[in-house]
Amino acid sequence: MPGGADPPLGSRMKRFSIIFYCALAILMAGCVKIVDTKSPVSAEDAWMYDESLPVPVQLGVAGTETKAAINSIEDIRNRTFGLFAFDKAAADLSTDDGLMLRNLPATGVVAGSIGSLRLSEAYYYPIHSEREFSFYSYYAYPMKDVSCEITETQALVTIPVTGINDVLWAEAETEDGYNASYIRNGGAAPAFNYTHATACLAFKASISEAVDGTNVRLSSLKVVGPATATLCVADIADPMNKGTFVARGEMTEKMALTDGYSGNLNLLLSETPQRFCQDMFIVPGDQTVTVKASFVIRSAGSDGITDTSDDVIQNTSNTVILRAGDDGEVFKAGYRYAYNLKMISPSELTFTLGDEDQIEIEGYEPAFK
Repeated sequence: MPGGADPPLGSRMKRFSIIFYCALAILMAGCVKIVDTKSPVSAEDAWMYDESLPVPVQLGVAGTETKAAINSIEDIRNRTFGLFAFDKAAADLSTDDGLMLRNLPATGVVAGSIGSLRLSEAYYYPIHSEREFSFYSYYAYPMKDVSCEITETQALVTIPVTGINDVLWAEAETEDGYNASYIRNGGAAPAFNYTHATACLAFKASISEAVDGTNVRLSSLKVVGPATATLCVADIADPMNKGTFVARGEMTEKMALTDGYSGNLNLLLSETPQRFCQDMFIVPGDQTVTVKASFVIRSAGSDGITDTSDDVIQNTSNTVILRAGDDGEVFKAGYRYAYNLKMISPSELTFTLGDEDQIEIEGYEPAFK
């Protein structure tokens, strides 16, 4: 302005306003860069960004990418597992205060090389994280035949012993327990590494010496064992009981099945031991197990050919007591005991522990039968 006079007050205020709003815009632009603007990928993930929402219970299967908790990750697909969750500080498991999940069914799912368990409907941790939980899972087939009992100190499931179905057990623990706070702070979801509750029997059969003009066929094999057994899923009074499988009920005979799951065995015995049936699962803890075998002895019929309607000369059945080991050893959960049943004569079926007829005793990884 002429003479260097100051501009009118209105002009000065207008200039100040322009500078102020420009500075404010720059400041707000800078703030936008540091504000977390992440949003949920889907409604299922909303709890990760909104702490007013409950945290869902999500489950995994341990070790499925490297050393498998089961023989093949595909084995868990569409299988049904039982699931429990208890407060680690519970004094009485039978009350709702100590219990979060009671024997819920969870389905095995596979995505790529990752296996997990999925509940049929959504369950959530309590929003307040004072309580800390431990998870327990088991596998028994068929699940519809399993009964559940929860006492003050134990969670128990009673399972029919079929001889052809394995029973598995697992727990998922952290030092302080699983809860909403633990998961929100990056804690891993409960993951289960299953172990056997059963022991396993594997069989081969042979004959001591073939007799010309005859053949001997193994026609059936039965293992004698309890009708049911109880699996201790959890025990807050004695943790050593967890995962134990204890015989219940009367003793019954379980039929060995072929690879095609047929009970009609028809093994022609030779001097070379041959596998002839599926592995069988027993309740561990006993020193011995009783096996009953039936044979058909044939000779050439009138047409000079064996295996015709008139060639049967004897049907025979024998019993053998299989030992778990020397010096009072018992059958142990998680071990496979493999035997060669050798027929010495029509009246004798024999097995001697520790000689060449014993194939092997070894641990084995869980598998679904």
